[in-house]
Amino acid sequence: MGLRVSRFNDRFIIGHGKVGYLGVNLNVFLYSVDGLLIDTGPWRLANEIKPFLLAFPPKKVVVTHLHEDHCGLAFWINSVYPKVPIYAHGDRIDVSATEAKLPLYRRIFWGRRRPFRAEPYPNIVETDLYSFEIIHVGGHSHDHAILYEPKEGWLFVGDLFLTTRPIVAFYEEITYQTLQALHKMLSLDFSDLFCSHSGHHSNGRELITKKKEYLEELYERVRALKERGYALEEIDRMLFPKKPFIVKISQGEWSSANIIKSIEP
Repeated sequence: MGLRVSRFNDRFIIGHGKVGYLGVNLNVFLYSVDGLLIDTGPWRLANEIKPFLLAFPPKKVVVTHLHEDHCGLAFWINSVYPKVPIYAHGDRIDVSATEAKLPLYRRIFWGRRRPFRAEPYPNIVETDLYSFEIIHVGGHSHDHAILYEPKEGWLFVGDLFLTTRPIVAFYEEITYQTLQALHKMLSLDFSDLFCSHSGHHSNGRELITKKKEYLEELYERVRALKERGYALEEIDRMLFPKKPFIVKISQGEWSSANIIKSIEP
C-alpha cells in the first residue's frame, strides 16, 4: 500500500505508515527534511518505506535512539546508500554494529534490527537550508536525542512525546529524566513538534507543557503515597487500576509500573 506522503514544505516530506498486532495499533512517521532523514522506521514496514527512501534519497540520517522502530532500515540504507552517514549516540556505535536480540512480540510488531554502520552524533547537522542541533536528553532510553532547528522553531522528539498523559512506559525509560527532557525542550524557542508516533503538532509547546505538568502532578502523588507507607506496587494499582493490553503482550516491558518506579531520582 505504501506510506501516506505529505509535504510540510517543498523540502520537507512526511511519510506516514501504520503497524498493528493483536489489536494494538501504532502510527509511524518519517521525516525527510532537505535531505536529512530523521529515523528510518521499522523493518516491518520495509516494503512501504523503501519506495519512500528511493523517491526521497537521504543525504544524511540521524537516529534519535537505537530502538528497532527507529533504525530498522538503517542496514538497508548502508547497502543502498553506502556513502550516506548515519548518526547515532556515541555510546551506542558498537551496539548498532550487532544484531539486536529482541523479545518475540517486538520482532513480530516491528521486525528485526540488523547490524548497521553508524557514526557518533555531531553537535550540529547541516543541510543546504537548515541547521539542526542534536541534543542528548535521555529519558525514554539512555541514548535518546532530540533535534532542534532554531531558525524554523522545529523540534523533532522521537519517542519523548507520544501523548500528554502516558499510562505506560518502556522498561528502559527513566521517568524523571523524561521530565528533565521536557523542561529542556521548554527552554528552547520552538512551536512545531514532530513526534515519531503521533506526527506533527503545530501547538508543540502547549503539548509539552501539558505532559510536563501531568508528570509533575504524578510525581507529587507518588511521593505523598510513599510517605504514607505505601509500596510501589500498591501505588501502581491505586493510580493505574486499569492495565492496557500492551502490558500483557509485552510481559511488562511496557507498563505503568515502569513509570512509578522511575519517577523519582
